[in-house]
Amino acid sequence: ESARDDDRGLPLEVRLALDATPALADAALVIGLPEHAVEFDGVGRPSHNDLWALLRTPAQFVSLSVEAKARESLAELVEDWLENASKRSAKRARLAGLQALLGNPDTDVGHLRYQLLHRTVSALVEAARFRTGIAAMLVQSFNRKKDSQSWDDFCRFGEIMQAEVAEGRFVRAEVTTSVPLYLGWVSCEPADRDRLRAAV
Repeated sequence: ESARDDDRGLPLEVRLALDATPALADAALVIGLPEHAVEFDGVGRPSHNDLWALLRTPAQFVSLSVEAKARESLAELVEDWLENASKRSAKRARLAGLQALLGNPDTDVGHLRYQLLHRTVSALVEAARFRTGIAAMLVQSFNRKKDSQSWDDFCRFGEIMQAEVAEGRFVRAEVTTSVPLYLGWVSCEPADRDRLRAAV
């Protein structure tokens, strides 16, 4: 909200991270949808993105899903999420579908945070729906010190996705996905009262 008067409509930290990646440089916000729910072929509950955004670069559109964190984990590990799942449970089918879209169908992902998988797939699903040329998933941390565990989890996810992730920028995942996929992390300061008041 505080960036709405900016010609690109993006927070400074996000803008700098995008500009650090040539394929995403000069991206501008077209539309942003808070708490955007993305369905995955009717299997399981939808993925609720803290924010989903359609961006426009000089060359193409970008589907961006955002997961905001502030002193909280990236939810449960996949192995814990699957624990005690019955043979009739849809969880295994859902996980197989997510992994297929992420380009690693035969990889052991039990040690990864389930939230990272379905949040990233959100970007890919919406890329197909809106016919964007790129998909991207961003973790936006509002307490970097307290989010150190989430950073470690994000790095493990990057390894599986064949992306050498780096703070403050987006990095392309080298797995095969429907469109080029980028993973990013930015650390931001929470808005103070004056900034919140000015944005309303």
